[in-house]
Amino acid sequence: MNIVSAHLGSAAIGVAHKLRLEHLLAAAPGTAQVAGTFALIVVIMILAFVAAVARAIRSVAALVAQLMQAVSALATALGSMVISIVLIVALLIHH
Repeated sequence: MNIVSAHLGSAAIGVAHKLRLEHLLAAAPGTAQVAGTFALIVVIMILAFVAAVARAIRSVAALVAQLMQAVSALATALGSMVISIVLIVALLIHH
């Protein structure tokens, strides 16, 4: 993480020099510290996003499980109806 922060700080300093913002660099509290804070914020945002996605996936998995239970119940009911109809037709044909 320190390597990324150092590179980010160097890049920020390079951009500031390129844009002639040296006076802002002198007023800045420390580019490496700002870059480190920025990197920490990015990591926290990524972790929050991953946690939200994991929570959404768990919700979708629970919803799919309930849907499969409903489909199973409907299939059982349909199978029972088909067996009943076949038995009734067989009894009607024999009489």
